[in-house]
Amino acid sequence: DYIDDQDINSYINYILERLFAANKYFNDEEPWKNKNTNIEKMNNTLHIALEQIGKISLLMNPIIPDATNKVLDALNIKTDVRNLSFLDGKEIFDKEIKIKELNILFKKIQNDN
Repeated sequence: DYIDDQDINSYINYILERLFAANKYFNDEEPWKNKNTNIEKMNNTLHIALEQIGKISLLMNPIIPDATNKVLDALNIKTDVRNLSFLDGKEIFDKEIKIKELNILFKKIQNDN
C-alpha cells in the first residue's frame, strides 16, 4: 500500500521495523550458544534469520538495488523469485540454504574535519 500511495518514507519505516524485529529475534535466540547443545534449534534460528534477511532485501530492492542484489546473490535466491510473491506465502528458499561469501555492501564515509 505504501508503494501504491508513493509513501516512500512509510515504506522504508515499515521495512526498518521488520529489520529491527529480525535483529531482536536473532539476538534473543543466541544461536551461537546452541552450537554444541542443540544443533537443530541453532539451524532453525539461522534459517529464520536468513529468510528475514532475504525478504527484507527483496523489499529494499527497489530502493537500493545494487546492495540488495549482492545480498540476494550471496543467499543464492533465484532471480525468478526475486519479487514480492513471498507476501502471499510463497517461499524464497529451499529447505537447505547455501550462502556465498558477501563483501562489504557500503563503505564507511569518513569525515576529514
